[in-house]
Amino acid sequence: MVECAQHPNADKLRVTKVNVGGDRLLDIVCGAPNCRQGLRVAVATIGAVLPGDFKIKAAKLRGEPSEGMLCSFSELGISDDHSGIIELPADAPIGTDIREYLKLDDNTIEISVTPNRAD
Repeated sequence: MVECAQHPNADKLRVTKVNVGGDRLLDIVCGAPNCRQGLRVAVATIGAVLPGDFKIKAAKLRGEPSEGMLCSFSELGISDDHSGIIELPADAPIGTDIREYLKLDDNTIEISVTPNRAD
């Protein structure tokens, strides 16, 4: 996160500039309490589809443009933690897919065992 400033029209929102790789900066409005300059964060860009078929679109939030979303673990369906945006280590590579970085592309097999015992 290159910049993080107080939103001019909302007390609980911040206006950020986020480097998403390739010298590409996005303006993103964020309401997370841990949003601050210098963080490495998980970003869903325009066109991304999050769990629950939530598609990221360009928007204006209280008059400020937002070109994506800074994500929490719960918004990505990784855990129930929605306390704030994901804070990645300072050495996390910019522009890398979060699934690749966190090694989340494993195959998962979900089974349900039905008891078949007479006792």
